[in-house]
Amino acid sequence: MEENIEEPVEDLVLSEKDYATLTPNIPLNKPGGNLIPKIIIGVLAASVIGVGAALASRVLDPAWNPFRPSPEKVISQMFSNLKEIKTVHSELNLSVKTDAVKPEQSAVNFVIKYSGDSDNTNSEELKLGGDLDVTTEMGGTQISIGMEFKTIGQTFYFSLNKIPLIPFLSPQITDSLKNQWIKFDQETIEDLIGDLYSPEIEKQLEESKKEQAEITEEFLKIIREKELYIVKKKLSDEKIEEQKTYHYLLALNKEEAKMAVIEIMEIMEEKDYSTASARSRAKEAIIKSDIVHFRSIAEMIYIWDSSYANFSCDNSEVKPICETISELTGSKPIIYASKEDYCAFAQLPIKGYYFCVSSEGATRITTNPEISCFCDGKTFVCPNQVEITQKEREESGKEEFIKALNDFFDEVGEITAEVWIGQKDKLLYRIATEKEIDISKIDKEKQGITKIEFMLNLSKLNQPVKVDPPKEYKDIQDIIGALLMSLMMGS
Repeated sequence: MEENIEEPVEDLVLSEKDYATLTPNIPLNKPGGNLIPKIIIGVLAASVIGVGAALASRVLDPAWNPFRPSPEKVISQMFSNLKEIKTVHSELNLSVKTDAVKPEQSAVNFVIKYSGDSDNTNSEELKLGGDLDVTTEMGGTQISIGMEFKTIGQTFYFSLNKIPLIPFLSPQITDSLKNQWIKFDQETIEDLIGDLYSPEIEKQLEESKKEQAEITEEFLKIIREKELYIVKKKLSDEKIEEQKTYHYLLALNKEEAKMAVIEIMEIMEEKDYSTASARSRAKEAIIKSDIVHFRSIAEMIYIWDSSYANFSCDNSEVKPICETISELTGSKPIIYASKEDYCAFAQLPIKGYYFCVSSEGATRITTNPEISCFCDGKTFVCPNQVEITQKEREESGKEEFIKALNDFFDEVGEITAEVWIGQKDKLLYRIATEKEIDISKIDKEKQGITKIEFMLNLSKLNQPVKVDPPKEYKDIQDIIGALLMSLMMGS
């Protein structure tokens, strides 16, 4: 019997092709053949696409969302939407508080609080109603006035709830005025003016109102066209009531603001910069008065010394005047003096004009005496009188105004404000600012810090608000009559 001897079987080695044929449902174990990495990649891709879609559609909207509109676009849309607001509830708080440092200075506080509704649905009959409270404090004395008011078209109603003490009115009279509605309207104006009211006056009032509306529109146009702000920072979103808002920190664009103010001045009815012109004329009057005063001082010096030679800004009598003129013009007056003659002149606020005085007795407005070889130390004569034209005065007033404007912005420094704008409707819901100003930068003779705080909250935008006239009221004519009667009776 043969022995059955099994021969060793060699290890079976299958090719990848054979393995795939025998095991069709098993993935190949080779690079790129494992499903797990593919699944991970697929999930990640889907997540990225999903998150991207959520961000783009603003379903998911964190502050860092790259699909968010730029702050500039949001703010621009907000300004455009302002004209679409027909009804609104407003709450305003403004306080200006100054802490005096020097004992002779008084602390000054000023606070305004307002809360009310406005309805401009009918542009011909604007409705306003609210509470207004104003408090001022100076030198330890506080004065407060508070009222509730309603404006419906051309009719104004008010009810006083805080009345300051008035010297010529007794407390009994002021108490009688509290908490009662008083009416004031066009008819009241006509009755108060009496026979002076005429169709011509009515026409002038209508033209004035129309002109005021045109000026207001020009103001708004200038403001809309200027880039008055710079976005300094995007702050965290906030909810105001139920409204999600964008929150930004803005800084005033000083150069654009200056241009806006100047352009607004240009469209005013009085284009001569009346305030600045008045300030320029005041400086001119002081300079003229001081230069004329030189004459009496010079003559006193001559009496003492038998010579005008000591007539200069170094003289103890002349020095204070020279310093005053220097503060007003930026340079000291020019004085030339010899034993027998003298002349002096100073620049006026109007560029190119001077005021001159001399030992010959002349005091007059001139062009530069030194350049024209009159009052130059060799001669001591004032040039012939010249006239300053109205146009030159207006231009000088404009230059004075622009200089004051530049000085103001330089002294005040950066002005910032926070704004909150609705994410859906792009409407303004809040604006707030705080600013501290060093008083000495504005007035060198004073010291202290003025702190300004301002906040305006807007709500019920384009939602119904109710402003109705009071059910009971008195005509202001009746109130005036009662006051006059009380004063005449001495009560």
